[in-house]
Amino acid sequence: MRKSAAPSLRTFGSKSVSVSERLAGPATKTTDENSSIIPSEYSDNSTAKLVYNVVWGKRSTKKHKTFEGDGTLTISSKTATLRNSDGSYLGSSTIKPEEIEIGCRLTIGSNELEIIEQTTGVQLPKRKTDDSEERQESESRKRKANPASFQPYLVLSHSVRKNSASKMNFGLEKQNDFEPLIMPEPPEEHQSKFNPTNRSIKEVNIIPCCARALRPHQREGVQFLYECLMGFRSPERFGCILADEMGLGKTLQCITVCYTLLKQGPYGLNVANRILILAPSSLVDNWCKEISKWLGQLRAFTFQIDSKHKIQDFINAKHIPFLLISYEMFAKHFDELKNVHFDVMICDEGHRLKNQSVKISTLLNQIDCARRVILTGTPIQNDLQEFYALIDFVNPNILGTYSEYKKTYETPILASQQPHASEWVIELGEERAEELNQLTSGFILRRTHDVITKYLPKKQEFVVFCKQTDLQRELIQRTLELYENNDDPANGLQIITSLKKICNHPALINTGNQNDALTEQIRQLVPSWQDMGPFDSGKLCVLDDLLHEMHKRQEKLVLISYHTKTLNVLQEWLNYLNFTNCRLDGTTPTNARNSIVEDFNNPDKDFFIFLLSAKAGGVGLNLIGASRLVLFDNDWNPASDLQAMSRIWRDGQKKEVFIYRFILAGSIEEKIFQRQLSKVALTGCIVDQSSKKEKLKLSNEELKDLFSTQQSNDECATHELLNCQCNGDGLNVQEASETGVQSTSEPSKSLQMDQLSSWQHYKYPIDSNLLAEMCMPNATENIVFIFRNQNDVEM
Repeated sequence: MRKSAAPSLRTFGSKSVSVSERLAGPATKTTDENSSIIPSEYSDNSTAKLVYNVVWGKRSTKKHKTFEGDGTLTISSKTATLRNSDGSYLGSSTIKPEEIEIGCRLTIGSNELEIIEQTTGVQLPKRKTDDSEERQESESRKRKANPASFQPYLVLSHSVRKNSASKMNFGLEKQNDFEPLIMPEPPEEHQSKFNPTNRSIKEVNIIPCCARALRPHQREGVQFLYECLMGFRSPERFGCILADEMGLGKTLQCITVCYTLLKQGPYGLNVANRILILAPSSLVDNWCKEISKWLGQLRAFTFQIDSKHKIQDFINAKHIPFLLISYEMFAKHFDELKNVHFDVMICDEGHRLKNQSVKISTLLNQIDCARRVILTGTPIQNDLQEFYALIDFVNPNILGTYSEYKKTYETPILASQQPHASEWVIELGEERAEELNQLTSGFILRRTHDVITKYLPKKQEFVVFCKQTDLQRELIQRTLELYENNDDPANGLQIITSLKKICNHPALINTGNQNDALTEQIRQLVPSWQDMGPFDSGKLCVLDDLLHEMHKRQEKLVLISYHTKTLNVLQEWLNYLNFTNCRLDGTTPTNARNSIVEDFNNPDKDFFIFLLSAKAGGVGLNLIGASRLVLFDNDWNPASDLQAMSRIWRDGQKKEVFIYRFILAGSIEEKIFQRQLSKVALTGCIVDQSSKKEKLKLSNEELKDLFSTQQSNDECATHELLNCQCNGDGLNVQEASETGVQSTSEPSKSLQMDQLSSWQHYKYPIDSNLLAEMCMPNATENIVFIFRNQNDVEM
């Protein structure tokens, strides 16, 4: 059913109104038999027919109006005739043509209707308010003179109520540089199955206001989504995965395709009426803003579930196509939503569905919706079991049951990757991997930042190895001695947790709820908090210099940590320095997150530092108000680090970007970083994400390597692993091929050894010109080594 053209809270540029007012729509307008003079510009068309698409229903005094069906309203002279979508007569009345506006409601006989759009005939009367509207009117006359070029949805640009958005150029009028985006026609196999009556094939055009904004890779993505959701690539499959890296515009690509399916179809009918969009709670508001930005003028409305706006309100509001909801809210309201039919389901940050046994995956699989899209910026091929879960969600049973998949693909592929695999095993594994790739490549699309680098400002990345302070070195050594003298191997997890806290700041040892004997012994080693300060952390020493220099230059910084206790320490220190800051973590109310981001990005707002929890806001957030970002600690999963560091280098950024990854040299942090570089799979890491309780998943040999310490505090063990013979002055960098490390085929994925070899290398004492460019001119005594990469240097 078509959407209503009632006013919306989400209309871009309009004054906000409540959802209840939006559902009620405009006041009903009853026809008046007292005729008035038709504007002179329409006097020559007094006998012409005007035809409009409408939604209609029985007259009702209910506040939340529910329409019963689609129809057409034909106006000939002063007579308006209402017919159902099947052509059956519903009533007629006299009417003033000049009173007709898109979105207005009329009463004809016992039925009430709402105007959706004009389909044929002369254009609607318009108020000439500015030059842009006069230009639109001129283009309207051109379309009337050339009916072949007429597109029904273009008329909507003339009928929007006068507001600030009406003066914006949404690209609805013709421009010389506009290249139309036309979707492919359905293949013969699709037509034979879904078009048995041989209806004529209609050309499906992407609406110009979106098509003009799409970059080449996004146009490719829109076509990919359209073909998959329509079943063009396989008549039995309608799902897909868009796995573009962060910042490539996955949201706009989806919005474009969704509106196309709501309004058009290759066989003359629209494909979708209701669309479900699920996202992390921190991104729901962003989806609303983006839909309003791109579709607000076209009156495509959104609905969000909260304490005031219930599921039943959405069910009753047939003219609202988009339901935006967080995963947590979906689980809470599942019993009400499970019987609602959705034509398209989009799961943003959908890699959270990688475990089929978790509750949200189980619930979503019960929704009756074949067209499913997973959006993820995280590579999904790292774990074959997780890969199966995501594939099976978007296209159920395409790989058979998991036991069949494991026998056919997973086991042979994993066996072929073992160090002592025989030639026959390797050959079989490669054959099955190629077969799996061919089976799934048709509905998986992934592009890297390489496709938009030319549109973005310069970026510099730094891996900064900070020197341990005397207190950190002593605490790390004594903690490892306690572990060596302890016979319980289960204590490895407690040791890792304690070592990671010491790397950030020794005072963090006294935080947390761990009360085991080993942790208590470690706490006895830590001085009282009165005897410690910010400079007992090597990373804080470097950060202090960076912040003071940035404050002088009036630049903004995003400061990220995986631990809220670390954020507490950092925020307390920033407040002591009188550095203005804002913060977003797991405790931040969902309805406050968007305003915090907007305030920080606003150059007129006095926020110097954005404190961000990588777990709560490491995905999806756009923090282009900052030009520098510091990842204060690292995660076992390299994809998580990549997500967190992509917050500022993305579309809309105008300044040169500097991204710093702080690592405490010679510590467990450097060992974790090395594991990332060595492409160790996530399944071999310390935390089993599928369990509510953390479990140790490292062998004794791996623990021994993890806890091995570096004798010298002035050398970089990671640089030594590269077998690089450079002087550490950033000049004679080796090519990846010279290091003997195999090159990766996807350079923009998580950082790998061969890529790090081609970065610039700087050892202590660090070049003063580099430190000045890094905005930390006085930090040389606190830095052991720096790896540097610039995006205009081939990686």
